[in-house]
Amino acid sequence: MKALNEQIQDYDYNADGRSDMLHFQFALNVPPKHAITSIVLILGIDLQLQTNCEMHMQALATINSQFVIPPSRFHYNGDLKFYQKSHLPCLKNVIDTRYNISLFNIPYKQGDFIQHILQKYFKRTATTQVKKLFSISHTGNTEVLNINIHLEVPEMHIRYQPSIMQELKWAWPQYLSLVVIFYWLFNEIKKFVFNKRLLMAWKVVPWKVR
Repeated sequence: MKALNEQIQDYDYNADGRSDMLHFQFALNVPPKHAITSIVLILGIDLQLQTNCEMHMQALATINSQFVIPPSRFHYNGDLKFYQKSHLPCLKNVIDTRYNISLFNIPYKQGDFIQHILQKYFKRTATTQVKKLFSISHTGNTEVLNINIHLEVPEMHIRYQPSIMQELKWAWPQYLSLVVIFYWLFNEIKKFVFNKRLLMAWKVVPWKVR
């Protein structure tokens, strides 16, 4: 099949410099005497994490669907999620680019190209996956298949290994608050013990000089 038309757009609704939604549109020419009963879409995404631990990677969004009747239009809505198998490394002023390699250009010998790409991709410790929210297909002229994909990009929670300086930066306010509490508590106990005369004590009065 050939793509008669394709459009890719990203939307930043709150003007914070980050994409909130990705929109993919495809019009595929279906050869005569052929019918589409299932599709597998592998969409390449340039993902950049702008957190305390920056990361730049070539990610994938995979979508698959099966049809009872060959469709003329297919609409899909989902969320693009970030998944981790381990904590991200965190080095000051260093961008993690170990996965900034396109999987579409990797060599392979024989077998299913789609399976080969997905196996390579999901072996990574950090990946993106699509959570399906809604999809619908329409029947009609089966010579052209129109595909509309809307992927929302929600807020992502990132797990990473902080550096020593970051741990000290976040920990010292907590330690300081504990010191203040213990200092106040110690003074209150000292006042209570000596005012109630729970312990024997003598007050030392210096000699007056005449």
